[in-house]
Amino acid sequence: MSTPARPGSTGLERQTVKDLKKELRQETSGKLLDDISVEHFLQHVFGLGAETRNQLLSLQSIKKLDPTALAEYKHIVDTKAAETKMYGPFGTISETLLRDVLKELGELGDDTTDLPLRWAQTFVPAEVKVAKPKDKPESAGDPFSSTSLSTPVSSSSRTTPNHSIPDEAGTSHSVDAPGTRTTSGKRKRGATDIGGDDTKKFKVNTMGEDELQLAIYALECMAVPTRYYTTGILLIGFTISLWYYDRAAIIRTRSFDFHDSPEYLGLILYAMSHATLQQAGFDPHLHKLPPPADAAIEKVPGGATVEKSFDITTLTQLDIPPKTYENLYIKLPSKIENKPPAVFKLIGDDALYKYRGLIGRGTMVYHVSQLDDNNGWRNDLILKLSWQIRVRTPEGNIIKILREKIPAFKDHLPDVKYSALYSSKDDLKLPRTQMEELKIPPKFEERDLHVLSTTMYKKLWEVKSIEEFKRVFIDCVECLNFRLGHYHAYEEGKVLHRDLSENNLMAWYPNSGDVKGILNDWDMASKLDEKGHIPPSGALHRTGTVPFMARDLLKKNPPPHLYRHELESWLYILVWAAAYYKIKDNDSKNKRARKPKPSLKNWNNSEIDTVRGTKNDFITTGSVAQDVYEELLPAFDAVISEWIEPLRKMFRRAHMSSEDASDNGDASYDYETCNGELTFQNFMAIIKVTPRNVHLPSA
Repeated sequence: MSTPARPGSTGLERQTVKDLKKELRQETSGKLLDDISVEHFLQHVFGLGAETRNQLLSLQSIKKLDPTALAEYKHIVDTKAAETKMYGPFGTISETLLRDVLKELGELGDDTTDLPLRWAQTFVPAEVKVAKPKDKPESAGDPFSSTSLSTPVSSSSRTTPNHSIPDEAGTSHSVDAPGTRTTSGKRKRGATDIGGDDTKKFKVNTMGEDELQLAIYALECMAVPTRYYTTGILLIGFTISLWYYDRAAIIRTRSFDFHDSPEYLGLILYAMSHATLQQAGFDPHLHKLPPPADAAIEKVPGGATVEKSFDITTLTQLDIPPKTYENLYIKLPSKIENKPPAVFKLIGDDALYKYRGLIGRGTMVYHVSQLDDNNGWRNDLILKLSWQIRVRTPEGNIIKILREKIPAFKDHLPDVKYSALYSSKDDLKLPRTQMEELKIPPKFEERDLHVLSTTMYKKLWEVKSIEEFKRVFIDCVECLNFRLGHYHAYEEGKVLHRDLSENNLMAWYPNSGDVKGILNDWDMASKLDEKGHIPPSGALHRTGTVPFMARDLLKKNPPPHLYRHELESWLYILVWAAAYYKIKDNDSKNKRARKPKPSLKNWNNSEIDTVRGTKNDFITTGSVAQDVYEELLPAFDAVISEWIEPLRKMFRRAHMSSEDASDNGDASYDYETCNGELTFQNFMAIIKVTPRNVHLPSA
């Protein structure tokens, strides 16, 4: 199973902080919520209840700061010295304050060298910055009141490794070189008011340079596959605010001055020191298996040892962040009635795919073995976890419907072993969803966790020959066509995939030995209405993987997604494969080239207009197409002459006819198929492949 690649941070081989901030600014537009107090933040995130809070506030020690360290810190702030000089005295202030609080509470033993201040262990990023004259709290008063908040910090520009950052709220790019960009991007919104059915207007909060720096640190934390959310601390001079990041939104608390109100800093330090791994944002379903009680053990996939009579009740929840995947399990409450929890053993050293963005689907893909009703293990499966907006139909449901409707093509769709949806509020109880005092703007897109396990398949570039490549490609083209219901067997079977990419065409070698194409990743798919169109929904996203998206869909205001857009994606996949797939007959080590081709570089550009223009030149201008062909691999020469070039000419004819119709105001022109030019039948005729005959039962 594969997932879309993200443009912003992962599509670029290396990005400066400036690049990352630009991507993050667009991704997080309209996602920053700030109607939360420090009090409620600590309660919902770190579990600091009212009784404990009141007890802490009654302490004398919580109101006192180390005078020597405080004086040193104040001098650094007043003289605007290097920010790095702030770390030492602030660390001393924090450690001394926490130690004194714990001592007064009687929680500190004789050994005072090992305080439970788990900054590094829980990966809570803290950004420190010397205050500038304009750096003042946005609002004065009690930071524990449920009103508005403060601002974060930044650091000097530096080059960072690949990350995934949307170029619109949800647009994404791929880490794979030659990195591919995907966009499930929302329309851009500036710092204006969001209207809605409500009479109240919500201001769209945006983040400044300093705040974006903290977001970069949060991005790094969320790149850990086992994290549901993360928190951060922003310190500008003496002003502190707390931050929370999950896949749907960002929250900041009201700021306070820790010199004037040291007790608030004390509350934060105490809450963090007592936070569990799950309160730090790690997946609460992560478990480990304790050492076996006796020698009667056996090996399971991945090398871990388990008792022969495997008992899932022996799995224990993690209490420290995992350093490796060894002996690591995901145990999910079953969504199937009267079924035991779903248990997955993680295989290998790392996730197969890590989402690199901050806001968005957050897709993580693992190689796993799955416990089969507590009886044995299903090996070589893929586990996909993704945070989908609530209006989306779960991918597993779509695949189930499609496999039932056209049984002749079920071998070309993923074989689902487990599928479930976990509500972020009711099942997972993410802290943000429990903050009832938080004001949610109209059209806010909540995300829930979708879980899917399927058989593991090979990548398209891992086939053994060009002929196998062509077979897999045709299988997937035909599979999508039948899914669309062009034969009208089942109206409810009509679906548009909407994210065709190289990562979604897989190869399967069943026991028969003949390769089959698997059309994968249906999480962005949409069912069509009775007219064959995608019905309107609450989703504000454009979807797709940038190098493979049709030109129309890259417009600022894209039209509805049509089947001809899927056909155009097939052409771009062929070109991409011919550029990067090092396929040799009977070579089991076929790989994809990593170095980007100059003529295709702008197919994955961070500027959508540039991508569209470059593709348009390829389609409409023969000399530009020839420049591309000269960079393609010789093994694909026949594919270029027999498939790619004839298809390019088909799209050029369609482009020219639609332009003429538009210029002439031809009301009778069929833009959906470009007057019959862009259809499945024409596509197959041009590549000289006869569609297979499939018997479909009458409706």
